[in-house]
Amino acid sequence: MSAAGFTEIKTFRRKMPIGGWPKDERLKNVGRYNQMACEEGLVGVFQWILLRKLSWKKEEVEVFFAKIRNALRNRQIHAYVWW
Repeated sequence: MSAAGFTEIKTFRRKMPIGGWPKDERLKNVGRYNQMACEEGLVGVFQWILLRKLSWKKEEVEVFFAKIRNALRNRQIHAYVWW
């Protein structure tokens, strides 16, 4: 940005929750949507790699995905990503 001539550059980093664990209602909604995106994206991102490249059995992949979904839904785990 500075190379393009901008002078007042500000960077904001925010924590984006995964799941409905935040107390703040707005962040709770953001976390729920983020959790849904993570759960829905699991198969599309990892299934081919696990089955084709790592030679996992289909049953192993399904168990693995179920464990990840359970962890994402666990309200005791306060997961987040930096955004």
